[in-house]
Amino acid sequence: MGSTYVRSFTSDPPPDDSDDSCLCDSAGSDEEYLPKPGYDESSSESDMSSSEEENVPKPDGDGSSSEEEVVTTSGQAARQKQKRPNKEKVAWKTVKQTQSSAKNVPMWQGALPDNVSRLPIEYFRQFFDTELLTLIVNQINLYSTQENPNHALKLDQKELEQFIGTVLYMSVIRLPCSRIYWSNACRVDQVADMMPRDRWEEIKHCIHFSDNTAPNNSDRLFKIRPLIDSLLPKFQALPQEQMMSIDEQMVPFKGRSVLKQYILKKPYKWGYKIFVLCDTKGLVHSFDVYAGKSNPPPGSQDVGASRNVVLKLAQVIEGSVNHLLYFDNWFFSLDLFVALAKRGIPALGTVWQNRLRDCSFSKDETLKKKGKGTFEEPVAVSDMGDMGSRPGRHFI
Repeated sequence: MGSTYVRSFTSDPPPDDSDDSCLCDSAGSDEEYLPKPGYDESSSESDMSSSEEENVPKPDGDGSSSEEEVVTTSGQAARQKQKRPNKEKVAWKTVKQTQSSAKNVPMWQGALPDNVSRLPIEYFRQFFDTELLTLIVNQINLYSTQENPNHALKLDQKELEQFIGTVLYMSVIRLPCSRIYWSNACRVDQVADMMPRDRWEEIKHCIHFSDNTAPNNSDRLFKIRPLIDSLLPKFQALPQEQMMSIDEQMVPFKGRSVLKQYILKKPYKWGYKIFVLCDTKGLVHSFDVYAGKSNPPPGSQDVGASRNVVLKLAQVIEGSVNHLLYFDNWFFSLDLFVALAKRGIPALGTVWQNRLRDCSFSKDETLKKKGKGTFEEPVAVSDMGDMGSRPGRHFI
């Protein structure tokens, strides 16, 4: 099994462009998910633990607590003990420093198909096929009939394709307002000649992908679920390169929605958060729209909210051809690396040192005295053998 390399940080946190937010419905600041001094990985398994400690009843003025308070406190302590199981100690051993240490990249056993040039319209129809376009047309016409039975939209597939084409063109040639594309001063022929402005706005108003009257079974994404179910397998079927990465992407949106998230240092701070699996060219191979909770995929161990995202997206990665998976410190967990190693997926990520259980490095002053290029490399012994996790700390 290939080794798993992790870079750890010990001093002040470096700038992080990803600037991940917490997995919660309400918007949180960036400081909420940065590890605190003395942070233990087991404490992240329950978001309720810190709030429960703050709500423990305080003694009365005379220094004694009531019987009710004692019962409540003991009950909270029992729940904390249940939610925070004692983690098994991790055995680490130091690796002898060599030039090839922690740099052996597994040989990729896969291969990409020969380059086949296709027209943009052919690539578009690979995702928006006839079945999906028919579904969208039916749902738009259904909604327009439900809203106003006396004025049916009567949309067809050709007109829907024209509407999508204008929307794609508007995303490239951007103007402050959609009506400007039909104005005399700033008229854009590629949009205005396609359909009248009022017809375009009418189609936009009626865009739907599912029946509003159908039961949604508490699915927060039920309005776009048919669209996701159609597109996701098509992304997952794309040929994969060796190196893959998992991170989150913001879809800008400032309207009212329970799914809206806020990430401070993102280019678009407000919007929908989508976790994506990409390759080195930025091509998306899988995605997961954040809807308030992250459960593990069926048959997988629950390794925590953010780590479950990695396991879910990594299901499409073939474990026998040595793909390399990358992610940042927000997804990191020793349990996650072991779970990926069991699937045959070598991984690399960043991590704060205080998230490495029972692992210690030399102090910064000691590394500085040894000169630039000095590094330390311990190996975690797991049930996979000596190659379970291989973090390294470098002085550059």
